[in-house]
Amino acid sequence: NSSMAPVYVQNVGDECVISAKSGSVNTISDGTSHTDSHTDSEGTAETINAAIFACDDLKIKGSGALTVNDNTGDGIVCKNDLKLYNGSVTVNAVDDAVRGNDSVTIGNDTATDFSTLNLTVNAKGGDGIKTKATSTTEGEGAVTINGGTVNVTANSDAIHATLALTVNGGELNLKTTGSATSTADVSAKGLKAGCTTDAGTAVTGTINVNGGYIVADTTDDAIHASGNVTLVGGKMEINTGDDAVHSDADVIIGQGTANTYDDVQIVVYSGYEGIEGLNITMNSGTVISTTTDDGFNAAGGADGSGSGGMWGGGWGGSSGGNYSLNLKGGCAIVSTASGDHDGFDSNGSLTISGGIHITNGQEPFDCDGTLSYTGGVYVKNAGSGGMGGGMRPGMGGGS
Repeated sequence: NSSMAPVYVQNVGDECVISAKSGSVNTISDGTSHTDSHTDSEGTAETINAAIFACDDLKIKGSGALTVNDNTGDGIVCKNDLKLYNGSVTVNAVDDAVRGNDSVTIGNDTATDFSTLNLTVNAKGGDGIKTKATSTTEGEGAVTINGGTVNVTANSDAIHATLALTVNGGELNLKTTGSATSTADVSAKGLKAGCTTDAGTAVTGTINVNGGYIVADTTDDAIHASGNVTLVGGKMEINTGDDAVHSDADVIIGQGTANTYDDVQIVVYSGYEGIEGLNITMNSGTVISTTTDDGFNAAGGADGSGSGGMWGGGWGGSSGGNYSLNLKGGCAIVSTASGDHDGFDSNGSLTISGGIHITNGQEPFDCDGTLSYTGGVYVKNAGSGGMGGGMRPGMGGGS
């Protein structure tokens, strides 16, 4: 349709279902401008800039193929809950590709076979998959991925949930291409949760990765939340122009015992910082990180170096901020670039009670506040540029 949304669901009372029948190949395309409009729940009229636009819940399923080509704005827009349960679905959009105002669910949470679910998203100017609702009503503002293959290429964020982003399974391939300029601050993150409303109110969003396989190649943070980031399952491979994992609150890695190394696996091939948050706790799992700055950084969003260096040439300062780095278990191997960069850095307290932690860095283990060692193994060297030093079960010995 050249001037209207080819599919417009105004009112079905419950849920509209689009089914791509087995063996069928289907294409929905719009024109370069729309003349049709929609009046929202607040009585505001808006142009329908989407190839598929639904005012009620929308479900897409079937084992056939569906391609949605948007040439004016967004690909698929649902004002309520959007579900993509199976089928081979490709969405190409000028701005946002897939948007469910209240929620987006990829893969039925009761399903066990996701082999027929393949979603490919190309967002030339906006986000790949996103929600907009900021109400704290249960389930709103959520993106949940239960399975399937999800390929996202976006200029802005690949997947953005305003309140809660959950990955339970599936294979996610995320690529972002946008970058900030002198006139525009582009968010081009892989997984993102949280937002600021039009009125300027900050909304806290959380990220939970319980399983799946995530490959991220992003110009901005690969995983970013204004609230807690909890990574307790799955495998992640990351290349990023900024932080691999960033939280404005807490980062939790693993939920197993100290000697559990395979419950969650994170490999950072390149990035500015590896794991950053106000409070970082590693319970189990494996993190292998190569970055230009700190590998682990417990701080308030800005870099800070310790006052003397811990275990890399001194015992750090006696005071620090309200931040904490807790290494309880698992295995972390951290490599930083030469220069003033730390392997494990806390602008507050640093506690090692278990696990294996290996790093270089100018100050391999750096702490501004209280430090504590009760168990585990660390390997460090005194300077940057290599992985020297021996393995020592404790704090004794030099580099």
